[in-house]
Amino acid sequence: SEMCIRDRYMGAPQRIDNKPITQNQLQTLVESQLAKEQTKDEVEEAEEDKQSRLKWLCNHGANAKCPNCVGAHLVAKTKHVSFDEWLKQNKFPPQQVSFKINPNCTYHNPWPKGMCSKCMPPSVLVKRQEYRHVDYAQFMNQQAIGNFVQYWVENSFAIQRVAYLYGYYAEDPNYEMGIRAVVEAVYEPPQLDDISRSELKQDDYQYKVDMIAEHLGLERVGWIYTTLDHDTFMSSFDVRSASQLQEKHVTIHPCGYKVSKFITVVVKTNDKGEVVPDVYMISDLGQALERDGIFDQPERRKILKIREPIDSNDIVPSVICQNRTTKEIEPDFFIVNVAHGGPKSNKFAVLKTCLLYTSDAADDLLCVDLGGRRIIKKK
Repeated sequence: SEMCIRDRYMGAPQRIDNKPITQNQLQTLVESQLAKEQTKDEVEEAEEDKQSRLKWLCNHGANAKCPNCVGAHLVAKTKHVSFDEWLKQNKFPPQQVSFKINPNCTYHNPWPKGMCSKCMPPSVLVKRQEYRHVDYAQFMNQQAIGNFVQYWVENSFAIQRVAYLYGYYAEDPNYEMGIRAVVEAVYEPPQLDDISRSELKQDDYQYKVDMIAEHLGLERVGWIYTTLDHDTFMSSFDVRSASQLQEKHVTIHPCGYKVSKFITVVVKTNDKGEVVPDVYMISDLGQALERDGIFDQPERRKILKIREPIDSNDIVPSVICQNRTTKEIEPDFFIVNVAHGGPKSNKFAVLKTCLLYTSDAADDLLCVDLGGRRIIKKK
């Protein structure tokens, strides 16, 4: 109130520019501060009113939260902006880089008889990606996801499983120019079960599954796998596998940049023994390094190795991470986390704890329970 503000200034040193403060100056200060606090209160009241009007869109349990009821300030803290929003801010798309020697250089004889700066692979500068191609993953077919996880649980988590996710992409109303992957079906291809990780076998029916999905208006939007790893977000083996799958599902963005919207869902148990999913993507840089054969076969789960040259004619670009040249990189540098959730009707434990990550995968994870079906426009 005005009296409180006046008392605050009356208790402060009564001088401005080493001159005694006058009554008029005091009144001006009080009115200015009062206007600032009124503006702040009006903004807070407007935000609270907006959230109260949006809460009818919430469609989750009492212990869950979504962007409609936590406020725009939480969504604004996400470390990864949508790709289209990033393009809007930066005006130009990222540079499409190849880490292989260009064999078609016209300035000299083909390698190894000649080489120039235009055909030599550039150095690799490893840094975290600022944008993501999918902002939110929504699991609509609870029963299919539940059945996939139930097999894993019933076998005491000793048999790891892999499956493909089918659905479609749509606009996401909660993120500026965001994209949502809506999962409607799960397909488990033939695989060799193992306690550490599952290995896919030749699938003679895959093309039929894709054909049926296409007639239903669906496409392959990602993959899901179970794991016993608790000390990594994704192991080096899984980062390479996800990169390969993303590369197989590349599309051309309207700006001409090649992108992949293929998501990775990791199912594991938390500290309480509850089964929870995490959704990730591999950065464009990680996908490009795998595509161009820069990674070596991993020997440890927490380290991605850069391969050595095969012979004198083979060139492997130097890799710089955290201002130093290295041959080993932590997988976390290539992980992009994706928000996720499901509808209110949820009978399956796998989605009872859905987390909206608002921090980078390698940073501390600030998160809230997220769920709820949204009204979305299908592309």
